Amino acid sequence: ISSGYSGPTVAAGRVYVTDRLTDPREIERVHCLDWRTGTTLWTHRYDCPYGGIGYQAGPRASVLVDGGRAYSLGTAGHLFCFDAATGQVLWSHDLREAYRARVPTWGIAASPVIEDDLLIVHFGGADHACICAFDKATGEERWKALPDDASYSAPIVITQAGKRVAVCWTGNRIVGLDPSSGRLLWEYPFPWEKWPIAIATPVLHRDLLLFSEAHQGTLLLRLSQAEPSVEKVWHHRRENVGDGKAMHCLISTPLIDGDQIYGVDSGGVLRCLRLTT
Repeated sequence: ISSGYSGPTVAAGRVYVTDRLTDPREIERVHCLDWRTGTTLWTHRYDCPYGGIGYQAGPRASVLVDGGRAYSLGTAGHLFCFDAATGQVLWSHDLREAYRARVPTWGIAASPVIEDDLLIVHFGGADHACICAFDKATGEERWKALPDDASYSAPIVITQAGKRVAVCWTGNRIVGLDPSSGRLLWEYPFPWEKWPIAIATPVLHRDLLLFSEAHQGTLLLRLSQAEPSVEKVWHHRRENVGDGKAMHCLISTPLIDGDQIYGVDSGGVLRCLRLTT
C-alpha cells in the first residue's frame, strides 16, 4: 500500500483503505483487505492528476460502509459507490467535472455521511452545490445547497428539537440543514481568516456543539431544543502563534469528557479547557 492521509475503515470482516501512486501515472486506489490475513480481496484504481493540490501523499476521506455498499471520495472529487464485497462499481460521479467543484487548496477531504437513503457530501460545487445529497443506492442527485466555499470538515447529523439536522461547517459559516431536503434551518457566520482551514469534525455534547480551527480558535454553540436554532456560548480566539490561552486544533478533532475539552493545537500542544467557560 502506498501513501495517503485517510484512516482505514473496518466492516464485516474487511478493511478498506485508499492510497495514491505517481509512477508511471497519477492514480488513486481503493483497497479492500481481509481483516485477519491482510490478503487483498479487491482493488479499484482510477486516473487522478492532482494539479495544484497541496500535500500530495494521497486521499483524505475514509471509506464509508453502509448496507453492503462502500463509498469512497477522492482528493480531486472522484466519488464511487462499490459493492462492498466484490468491488463492482455501482455508480460514480466526477464532482469536479459534473459540479465544477472548487477543489480546496489541500484537496477534498470531508468524509461523506449517510442519513436514511441519502449520501451527504461536502465538496464545494458551483451553483449552490457546496453540499449535495445523492440517493445512496443509485447516485441520483436529490438536493444541493449553499453557494459557500468548501472546508475540510466532515458533516454530522444530529437530533435537535425533535428534528434531524445536518450540521455542516463550510468555509464561510456553520449551518444546520434539513437532511431530507437541504433546506437551511439555521446558520452561524464563521467566515475564514487567511484561508478556509476548518478540518476538525464538529463535536456534539448534550445540547452543545464545539468547533475548533487553527486560525480562529474554539467556538461553543448551544442548540435550542424549542426550535432549530443556535446561540453562542463562548468563542476564544487564537490571536497569534504561541497563544497560551486558546485551543486551536489544526487537524485532530477535539474530545469532550465530562466538563473538560481536550485538543491538540497546530503547534503540537495538548490543551485542556473548561467546557463551560
